Amino acid sequence: MNENICWFCRENAPQEQFMVEKTLYDPKSVRGGSFGQMRAIDVKKINIPRCKKCASIQNRINRLSGLYVILLIIIPIVAGFLGYRLELRLDIPDLSIYIGIGTFVIGLLLMFPFIKLVKPLIGGSVPPWSQLPEIKELISKGWSIRDTQ
Repeated sequence: MNENICWFCRENAPQEQFMVEKTLYDPKSVRGGSFGQMRAIDVKKINIPRCKKCASIQNRINRLSGLYVILLIIIPIVAGFLGYRLELRLDIPDLSIYIGIGTFVIGLLLMFPFIKLVKPLIGGSVPPWSQLPEIKELISKGWSIRDTQ
């Protein structure tokens, strides 16, 4: 692995404070674990080089995605509440449920344009961190990305 270049853009020099740390676990190394005892497992932490620009882009994507999820939850609730108020006035049973479900479905349909909006921020195809030679080698030896406990 070339640690003098950002893994994500393959252009800029990485900076220490923007490195991404991934933890891998060796499920074959589990020791102990009988009732009431702690289990021990071999762990390896690997730093993936990342530049400030890529860190900024990934943080922006995370914030936009979080905002989208929050709106996807809040808007149907508010719409359902407003529909309930309207339901009381118009005497239409279950109107609030239909409005809430409808706005949720509309939010899901808007996910595709949202993804198209966010995709240019990434700047093309980003090599997944699992393709890093060091990580790829450990995965081929049976190491796992998730803790097996």
